[in-house]
Amino acid sequence: MGRRIKTPGRAKANKKQLEGESFLRNRIHLLMGIFLAVFMLLVGILFYHQIIRGEDLTRQAVAMRSREIELKEFPRGTILDRNHRPLTEVSNICAVYCIPEETRRQMINSSGSKTDFNLDNDHIAERITSQLCNCIDGLNRNRLYEQLKKALNNHTSFVRITSNISETEIIRLQQQNIPGVVIAPMTRRYNEEGLAAHIIGYVNGPQGEEGVTGIEKIYNNVLKETPSHQSLVTVVDARGMPIHGLQYKLSRDQEQRGAVVLTIDKTIQQIVETVLDKQNVRGAAVVLSIPDQQVIAMASRPNFNPYRLDQAIVDQSSSLLNRALNPYHPGSLFKLVVTAAALEQNAVKLDDQFICEGGFRFSPDLSIACWKEQGHGKISFAQAFTLSCNPVFIQVALDVGRSNIMHYVHKLHLIENNLTGYGSYKGSRVEINPGRPALANAALGQQGVMLSPLQLTSLVATIASNGKYRTPSIVKYYIDREGRRQNINVPAPRQVIMPATAEKIRSLMEQTVLEGTGKTAYSSKVKVAGKTATSQTGKYLEEKEVLNTWFAGYFPAENPRYAIVILVEEGSSGAASAAPVFKEITEGILKIYVN
Repeated sequence: MGRRIKTPGRAKANKKQLEGESFLRNRIHLLMGIFLAVFMLLVGILFYHQIIRGEDLTRQAVAMRSREIELKEFPRGTILDRNHRPLTEVSNICAVYCIPEETRRQMINSSGSKTDFNLDNDHIAERITSQLCNCIDGLNRNRLYEQLKKALNNHTSFVRITSNISETEIIRLQQQNIPGVVIAPMTRRYNEEGLAAHIIGYVNGPQGEEGVTGIEKIYNNVLKETPSHQSLVTVVDARGMPIHGLQYKLSRDQEQRGAVVLTIDKTIQQIVETVLDKQNVRGAAVVLSIPDQQVIAMASRPNFNPYRLDQAIVDQSSSLLNRALNPYHPGSLFKLVVTAAALEQNAVKLDDQFICEGGFRFSPDLSIACWKEQGHGKISFAQAFTLSCNPVFIQVALDVGRSNIMHYVHKLHLIENNLTGYGSYKGSRVEINPGRPALANAALGQQGVMLSPLQLTSLVATIASNGKYRTPSIVKYYIDREGRRQNINVPAPRQVIMPATAEKIRSLMEQTVLEGTGKTAYSSKVKVAGKTATSQTGKYLEEKEVLNTWFAGYFPAENPRYAIVILVEEGSSGAASAAPVFKEITEGILKIYVN
């Protein structure tokens, strides 16, 4: 039987063959691993771009294929009232835009030659400028020419030529059919009537880059350079040229970024401003909610048109001044502070009796008169409050003392000049000089006492809130440019006078409207409470002293919801000039909000 004899040569061959096969398998596994890794990498990239960045890339792709025209007058965020109703971007007008690349394309197509020497940027700008100036009145030819030439050289997307054009100008433009020029609706930032103008403020720069006053200034970093919520969009080709025949369409971005939400109620603000204008008031009105002391309305008169600031700056009426935050002698409204101090210090009781002889005499040569020349005769402190008797309050203030009155000035936060969400404002002070005459004048809200309508409204709201003070606020929150809500922190309420003291003052203010100097504020529709005041200014017009007149009150008296202070400059008396304004505003609010 034969045997297979293994030779060394055959064994070596088999071994090399096995090694070759193993190497080949390793190469295949390596290639498969590489292919798998590449595949997984491609899947990962696809997932990243399709799922994670898909929305962003879609927007970028659309942006590359479209051309937008800003429809806002200024690229700024919106200022809203407490119910998210806009206080800016509230009126629509027509604006004229030029799209330089579309202008160039249409002019090339109409000439039939890309080498026409008349189609360089200078000549295009000159032609369009000439046509636009023939259609629109008041354009600056040289400025427009330079603007268009620069836009053509820089391949600018669009140029806003002008805004708020008339119907006649629209017809002229439509008849001319100027290449690349479109008419589009534009949302103006401000109302020309200036609703809440002193609160909102205004901006400067051609694109409203910087806020100058008010909320526009305080929240400038929140409001500026906010992406538009509206734009006109047209599709462009790969060269960035608008595709001929496709119409511009309105695009709205629903994201609300760069917005400031105020405590203002737009409806009440409109009521207040309408009443001030109707009654031709020069002064201010403030409405605070009770008990949280949020500014529901704040108006100053005379008002200004945000689009005619040059006129406002040179006028003699100081229309840019926010009188609601400006300090004045408060007159008899300061008697509220004297009353609070006297009651809490047990220096007087409501039924204590006094004699008013028509004035308070310090010496044979120095006296302070009562507004009622013949005097009130025998009178209780409660009656002295409702009838605003000066001699009685001088005596009570002297009994309380200078230091105690100043203590309650600070306790009531009377000269706190901070408006939460707005910042501080300057000018208010209570400085009582030594001496009985100085204290007497201060007690009547004259010498050394300067307070703003807002501070006095806060005082009334504190009394109506059973003695609890809260720093007034005007901003609820804002939405930053990343879309995050930032709440405004408001300090907690503080009990500054006893509830029993506040209750007594409330009863006195109710009685003032029913039987005292505040009768002209009486309303048959709702029970109100208040205090009149008339303050001297030291200024004279035609040998007659100019007076500032006041009414401060709240309603409903049983369950207070709104505190209101009215200032009328150059009035006759608080009862005649300011109280009727309070009444009309109160009844206007009542129709809408109070059952």
